[in-house]
Amino acid sequence: MLPYPPICAFSALRDDRNVTDVWRDLEAKLVPVSPAGIILVIAAIACAIMTVRFKDILSAAIALAVLSAVIAMMFFELDSAYAGVFELSVCSGLITALFVSVISLTRRE
Repeated sequence: MLPYPPICAFSALRDDRNVTDVWRDLEAKLVPVSPAGIILVIAAIACAIMTVRFKDILSAAIALAVLSAVIAMMFFELDSAYAGVFELSVCSGLITALFVSVISLTRRE
């Protein structure tokens, strides 16, 4: 056992373990990716691109809200309910309401 935590995966090679033991430990810590997780990542990337590419600022704000809702679903998928509820309520709800209210106060030229 090391007297300090390893900085990277291969710094654990300093003790009596070899590379295959370290690799086996790393494989045991990997989390399998579900099909729903892949779909959520693709949806998040698509929403982020739409947020940047929209010319209308109201559409961009709504796309940002959808992106935040997708990220909240990712948190729920990872069994992090508190982070998901916070993302959904504050980022997707409150910030979007603030954006839409500020956009409604502006005038078009």
